[in-house]
Amino acid sequence: MAATAIGMSALSAVAQDEVLEATVAGMDYKNSSYPINSNSVGKYQGCQTLYPASSMNADLQAAPAYAVKELILPFSNHSSVTSYPTAGKVQMKIYLGTSDNTTLDAFIPESELVEVFNGEIDMASPQIQSEKALRFPVDANFVVNQGKSLVVAYQHEITEAFSGLLYFGDPGAGSGTHTRYYDNATANKAFADNPGCNTSGYVTSLNIKYTLADPEEEPGGEIGDIVEAKVVGGSYSTTEHPICVNSWNLYSASQSLYPASVLDAAVKVETYTVKELVYPLLTAPSSGKVKVTALLATSDATVLSEALPQEAFTVVASGVEIDFSTVTDGCLRIPLTKPYIMHKGESMVVGLLAEIDEYNRPNPYPAFINGDTGVTGAHTRYYYGDSEPLGVTNVNYDTQYVGGLNLVFMIGEEEEPQPVDVVDLAAIGLTVPSGEIYAGKPYEFIANLKNNGTQTVENYKVEIVNVENNEVLASVEDPKSILSLLEVSVPMTVTFENGGNYQLAARVTIEGDEDNENDCSEPVAVEVLSLDYKAVSVTGKTEVLPGEEQTYTVTVANDGNSELTGYSVELYVVRDQIADQLIGSSYENAAIAAGETAEFEFKHSFELAGEYGLKAVVNIEGGEPSVTPVLEVSSLLEGILSPVIKEQLPKWNGTEFDLQNRAFCRRDYKNTACQILYPASFFGEHQNDYQLQSLTLTVVKEEYVIEPMYIKVYMAQTDRTSGYTRESTGQVEVVPAEDFVLVYDGLLSTIQSPDKTQDVELKLQKLFTLESGKGLVLNVEATMQRAGYTALLLASATTDVNHLCYNYNKSIYGEYNRACYVANTLPCITFGYALEPLPAVADIEATSLSVPTEDVNAGEELTFRVNFENKGTVDIEEYTIELLSIAGDGEATVLETYEGIRYLAPGQTSNQPMKYTFEEAGEYKLAARLIVEGDADDTNNQTPAVELTVGEKSGIENLVAEGSLSYNAAARTIDVNLGACVVSVCDLAGRAVAVYEVEGAAQLPVSLPAGVYVVNANGKALKIRI
Repeated sequence: MAATAIGMSALSAVAQDEVLEATVAGMDYKNSSYPINSNSVGKYQGCQTLYPASSMNADLQAAPAYAVKELILPFSNHSSVTSYPTAGKVQMKIYLGTSDNTTLDAFIPESELVEVFNGEIDMASPQIQSEKALRFPVDANFVVNQGKSLVVAYQHEITEAFSGLLYFGDPGAGSGTHTRYYDNATANKAFADNPGCNTSGYVTSLNIKYTLADPEEEPGGEIGDIVEAKVVGGSYSTTEHPICVNSWNLYSASQSLYPASVLDAAVKVETYTVKELVYPLLTAPSSGKVKVTALLATSDATVLSEALPQEAFTVVASGVEIDFSTVTDGCLRIPLTKPYIMHKGESMVVGLLAEIDEYNRPNPYPAFINGDTGVTGAHTRYYYGDSEPLGVTNVNYDTQYVGGLNLVFMIGEEEEPQPVDVVDLAAIGLTVPSGEIYAGKPYEFIANLKNNGTQTVENYKVEIVNVENNEVLASVEDPKSILSLLEVSVPMTVTFENGGNYQLAARVTIEGDEDNENDCSEPVAVEVLSLDYKAVSVTGKTEVLPGEEQTYTVTVANDGNSELTGYSVELYVVRDQIADQLIGSSYENAAIAAGETAEFEFKHSFELAGEYGLKAVVNIEGGEPSVTPVLEVSSLLEGILSPVIKEQLPKWNGTEFDLQNRAFCRRDYKNTACQILYPASFFGEHQNDYQLQSLTLTVVKEEYVIEPMYIKVYMAQTDRTSGYTRESTGQVEVVPAEDFVLVYDGLLSTIQSPDKTQDVELKLQKLFTLESGKGLVLNVEATMQRAGYTALLLASATTDVNHLCYNYNKSIYGEYNRACYVANTLPCITFGYALEPLPAVADIEATSLSVPTEDVNAGEELTFRVNFENKGTVDIEEYTIELLSIAGDGEATVLETYEGIRYLAPGQTSNQPMKYTFEEAGEYKLAARLIVEGDADDTNNQTPAVELTVGEKSGIENLVAEGSLSYNAAARTIDVNLGACVVSVCDLAGRAVAVYEVEGAAQLPVSLPAGVYVVNANGKALKIRI
C-alpha cells in the first residue's frame, strides 16, 4: 500500500528508525517477461530496472536519504489477469544500486551493486498466495541519497515449473530504456556476459519499506582520510586489457589514460595521494596466479594518441603477486608500495605489466570492465605475447575504452615518508553476525584489521579464537595485502560444533610484529544455541477404508539446548514415482522447551484404495528439514463382488488402432485430457447394475521411449446417447465435471515392446456402480514426464458418431475449454465388472376381490376370494389379509382378517377365500387389503372396490340350515339347528365353560376368552377358535 504524501515538514518529524512504506512505481497493466519469466524453466534469467527519482512517490523524492528495508513486487491486478500461479520455485539473487542517470543504457556490473537477497521463492507459500505479492527483505544497509535513481537487479533460475503465468505491473517511467533483461541463458553468467538482451521503456511495479537515513557521504573528506572512489565503470567485458589472461599468452602490457574530467568527478578533492588501484572483475577466477607491476604518470592530455615513454612513469608497485584463490570481493587489487601524488586537473596514465604463472593459470579467465571515459579518442594501448616479458612501451593495439577502475587514495599529500622498518598489524575488532546463532550452521564473522606499520603487509595469518581456551575456530593465511595505515575487513566462516557461551576475538600473526599487545581484539560474548530438532514419527491407523477420516499424530522432539520456535510441521502423502502431496500443515506453533516433545494431529481420509505412505517434515528458517520415517498405510476396498466378467467394448477387430494417440496420450504434448462416451446400448440389456472393478487397455505398440505416465480416471453414468459435436467456435458440450467420480489416480506403465500387443490393466481404486440402462463416460487426464517420450497406440474402433472429445491440456475444463476436438473413434477397453445383486424388495400386490354373484341376505355366511401376487424380489411366507368395508368418505373398516402362512415366490400369484356374514341389509362397497412386513410399495396393497347388495335378514330357520352346527366368527355366534338339545362348550381339557338349552334353530352368542374350544350338541362336535 502506497504511503500518503506527508511533505518535508511531516517527514522531519518521523523518527529515523520508523519503518515507512512508499510506492516507487505504481500498478499499471501487466507483464510476464520480467523480472521473472515463469515460462522459462531450466534457464538462467537476469533483469535490471532503473527507477528514476522523478517518478517515485513524493515522500521518497523529499527525503534527504532513505534506507531500503524491504522490496515488495505486487502481482498485476489488471482485469485480464484472472488467476495467479499456485506452484513454482525460483532461486533468486537480488542486488541494489543507485545512479545519477535517468535511463539504463547498459547493464551495471555486479561489482557496482550491493547484494541484498539470496534465497528461494516458493509460489505455494501461504503468504504469497494471500498477499498476491513477492516480498524480499533487504539484508544490507542500503542508503539512497536524494535525487538518485534506484537500480534493482535480479539473477535467478526457475527450479520448479510454475502452474501458470506470473504477471507483474508494468508502468511507464518516462522516455528511454529503463529495463534490460534476458531469460534464456544456459549458465549463470554475469550481467555483462549477456549483452544481447531485451530492453523496455517500462519498469516493474514496486513498493518499498524504508527508514529515513543520513545521506551517504560522497567521496571527499578531511586531509589524511583514506577514501575509495569509482573512476570508470561499465557493463561490457574484455579479457585483453588492462591485463590479458588467456590460454596462450604469458605476458601483457598496457597503458590506460584516465582523463582529468573523470578523475576530478570521482575524487572531488584538490590533491590526493594514490594508495591502491582496484579493478572490479565481471568474471573473477577461482584459482590461478599473476604477477603485476604498476606504473603511474600524469598528463595534460585527454586522449592517449601515442604511448608515453618509459621515463614518464614512476614504478609504484613491483612484482605484486595476486593469488585469485584468495580474492573474495571480486576485485583485482594492486596496493602501491610507493604513494603517488595527483592534483585536480591532471589526467592519470596507468601502466600495467603482467606475467602469468605458467603452471597456475587463472581459471576461468578474468574479465575486466570495458569502460567508456566519455571522451572521444584512444585511451588504452595494449599488447600481449608468450615469448618474453613486455615493457610498458610495447603496446601496439589501441581502443577508446579503459579498464573499469576504483582508486583508493588519501586526501592531501603525505607530509613526509614514514619509516620503512615498522611492522605493526593490529586486530581492532570482530564483527558478529546479527540474529541468533545455532550450532551446526555456518556463519560469517568479520575480522577487522589495521596496518599501523609503515609498510604494506602481505604474509600474515588471521584467526578467530575462543579466548577462554585458546581454541581456533577459523583461520585464513594471507587474505589480502594491506597498505600502511589502512583498515581492512576479512570475512571468515565459523561453524560451531556445540552450543554454549563463547568469548571470541580476532587474532593476527605476522613475522616481525613490533607490537604484540594489539594482535588480539577485544573479546565479544557470543551465545550459540543448539538447534537440534527432529521429526520423530507419524503414527495412526495403517489399514483404513477409502473415505474414512483418520487422525494421524506427528511427534516433534527438541533435542537442543534452547527453546524451539518458528518451526513448521507438514504432513505429506508419499507414493512411488509420484510427487509428494501436502495434506496438512501447521505453521504457527507453540514453542517446544529444550528436551521436550510436542504432538500435532492431522485429519485425513484416503479417498481411493491403494498403498500410501505418510511422512512429516519439520522446517525452520535456516535449518535443514527433518523428515520422519514413512508410515505405510493400506487403503482397502470393501464390497468387491464376484465372479468378475471381462468384456471388451467395443470389440476390437484385431488390426485397427488410433495413430494419433488421442484417447490417453499424445506424444507431441505433455498433457492430454479426454472424455470417452460409451452409450447404454454398448452394455446390452441387463436387469442388474454393474460393479466396475478394472479397465484394461490393449496396447498395439509403443512409439519412442516408454516412461510411466501419471493419469487420473473419472467415471460418470449418463442418459446421453448422442456423440460430441464441435461448434464453429471450438466449443464442445462435455459432460459436467460435477457428474464424475474419481476412480483411479496413479501411474500407467507399459513394457517396452514395439512389435507385440500387450494388455495394461488398471485396477480401480474406487468401485463404480453403473445402473441398469445407463451409459458410461470416462474422463481421463494424462500427464507425461516429457513430451514426445511416450506414445501408446491403443486398439480402437471407428464409431458412427463422435464418441471421443479431447484436448492437449491438463483438463477438459477451465480456461482452455474452447480448444477441444472430437473424433469418431473409441479405444477398445476391456471392462472388468461383477453383476450387482438385485435389491431385496418385499412387495405384495392385492389384484382383485371376488364377491358372491347370487342374491345374498343378511345373516347368511358369504364366501369372498382375494387374489394377490408377489411383485418383489424376495420370497413371502407370512402376510395378513383384511376384508374391508369402504364408507362413502373413503374410510375403511376391517370386517375380517386372515393371517396367511404360505410360501409365495417372486412373481407368483395366489388367492385366499374369506367368509363373512352381514347382519344388516344394505348397499356395501368392499375391498381387500394385504399387509406384509417391510413392503416397499404400499400403493398396490388394496384391491379395487367392488359393490355388493345384501337383502333383508330371513327367519332364524332360514339363516341356519337344518341339521347344521357351525361357528360364525364375524358374529361370534354358535349356529345350531338340531332340534331340541343341550349345547355345551368345553375347553381342550374337557371342562364345560358354557351350556345352552335350545328348542330348535338358534344363534347362540359366545363371550369366552380367546382360545380353542369344542362344541357338542345332539351327538355332533365342532372345534372352534375364538
